Amino acid sequence: MTGLIEGLKEAFIPAILIVVVPTAVLGFLLSGSDNLALLAEAVILIVLADVSANVINNYADWHIDVFNEKRNAMHSVFERQHLLFMYGALLLVLYSVMLIIGANLYLISSVTIFVILGMLYSVGTKLKDRVFLNYLTIAIAYAAVSASVGFFSGNGNVSAFLRWSPLLLFLVFVDLGYSMTKDYSDIVGDRKHNKKTFPVMFGKGKTVKIQLAFITLAYAFLVAAVLEGLLNPLFLILLVSYAFAIYIVIMVHVTEDKDVHERMHFNSQRNGLLVRLIIIVILLAVYFNL
Repeated sequence: MTGLIEGLKEAFIPAILIVVVPTAVLGFLLSGSDNLALLAEAVILIVLADVSANVINNYADWHIDVFNEKRNAMHSVFERQHLLFMYGALLLVLYSVMLIIGANLYLISSVTIFVILGMLYSVGTKLKDRVFLNYLTIAIAYAAVSASVGFFSGNGNVSAFLRWSPLLLFLVFVDLGYSMTKDYSDIVGDRKHNKKTFPVMFGKGKTVKIQLAFITLAYAFLVAAVLEGLLNPLFLILLVSYAFAIYIVIMVHVTEDKDVHERMHFNSQRNGLLVRLIIIVILLAVYFNL
């Protein structure tokens, strides 16, 4: 029974939920709605969408994960084709939920974009194997699209959504930089399977510099948006997460230990969560007067 539970956990529950769900909550707060039932709908939809993306990704990565000794419990419990049936069932449930709640066109479109990005990332065009597009796809899905699912659950006003584009662009830039951390621990397996990640293409040393440049660009954009009056100065508190990001990049740079690289990947996810939590607190304090 324990093996089955672990297998189900690895197949269905992506660690990135700790980032995606808060992003949907953040987007809902940006909508200005205080309807908790609509918030619950947003969370349910983004969880189903992200779990489906995780399942199809596990299907696509089945052989390379075996080589990299990842998701061993899932491989011992399920066969690869089982994941396709799970994926189809999840999409059926996802769209059934939207039908039941009477989702507006913008919400349906946002969820569908997330699903399409998840599919294109893993199968078909396999964006995950294309230089830079792999990171960009992740950043757009986890930041802008996840936030739009939350926003359009509470508000169907596109103009109001676009008003927050500077904040959402910052999130995209941040996730673009953070997402590179996931590939340091898999360089050997990714090279063997011709995965076009930055560490495979440029080596770890150059990738660390590229990653630091992208992360710095994200926070420079944040500062510029504040100076231009596009964002409240309180958002400069987010520079705390920049310090954490630099620590992560340094730790990756100074060691070849795969376990450390995996831990830094987890820390990048936690840093992404920290960014979202800071933004949520600011929104609650400033825009909801809590």
